Amino acid sequence: MAEVFLISAFISMVKVLSLADLELEIGFWSYILFAITLSVAINSIDKLQSWRTVYKLVTNKAAV
Repeated sequence: MAEVFLISAFISMVKVLSLADLELEIGFWSYILFAITLSVAINSIDKLQSWRTVYKLVTNKAAV
């Protein structure tokens, strides 16, 4: 969802540029770095291994 917010922020900035001057400060650049890092982290997770781990945790709790 971070990337969706980032796209909507870019669209909003393009619209606002016709009305006012914008300065992109540290908060904006920090959020861009966060969105990129989050996207890379999510894409690097092995989804099959994650589901196997969840399954093991659920079946162990059911057996106890």
